Amino acid sequence: MSRSSSRIARAVPALVYALALAACHLARLAVPSDVAAATEVVDVKNRSGATGMFANEDFEIGAYRVRGVDRSATSSTGWSVGTTTRSDYDGGYAFRLEGGEAPLEGECRYAGARTSATDALFGGTVSVGRESLDCACGADVRFGVQSGGSASVPIPNGEQSRLTGHLVLGDRSLKVRSLHGYEGGATVSEVAGYRVDADASFAAVEVLTPGRVFLPRELAPADRARLTCLLAGMILYVAPNDGR
Repeated sequence: MSRSSSRIARAVPALVYALALAACHLARLAVPSDVAAATEVVDVKNRSGATGMFANEDFEIGAYRVRGVDRSATSSTGWSVGTTTRSDYDGGYAFRLEGGEAPLEGECRYAGARTSATDALFGGTVSVGRESLDCACGADVRFGVQSGGSASVPIPNGEQSRLTGHLVLGDRSLKVRSLHGYEGGATVSEVAGYRVDADASFAAVEVLTPGRVFLPRELAPADRARLTCLLAGMILYVAPNDGR
């Protein structure tokens, strides 16, 4: 091999790695056009993306501040028989949203299970699971989403959602579903965001670091703060073995 060929061979992996790293840092939710038309975007700022006992998980959403994130330990159980394994987990976290008329206390719980089986002949693995997330920022301010489908197979259509449920904001009852499309066209099984709908688009959130929220253009200040609190709960959710 010539010196120039050798240099090219060494440069290609480095280039691929650099492009992959850049793509990771620039990953963005593909915002549905109806959501973009009906909402105003607010950037999440000063969010490190780190989680855990010693991590500072504070961040800002416009004039609001997420503070005091407190995560309980995730408990898990499991078993394995031959090439089949099963794991169950549950946990939760609490936080405080400041910047409104009064601080709001948010509390979230999550649970799930995954079963995986390995094909002894071909070596492939099939994984199925369920997952749920419930958050509240007051008695009449809450949401819950759940799934029961594949935990590992990429979702082939951006209109399909792994997690679906409802959000209650005072006297409003709204639908929630997860979003899985990235800018550039990629669609994956990991959650990139959520959209909240009434009869039409109402709000959305991007959970990828650093994140964005999409709020209704006209919303009373108290409801704006309470909705932001729930969207912050979605941002803070990181399921065990989550790809983001």
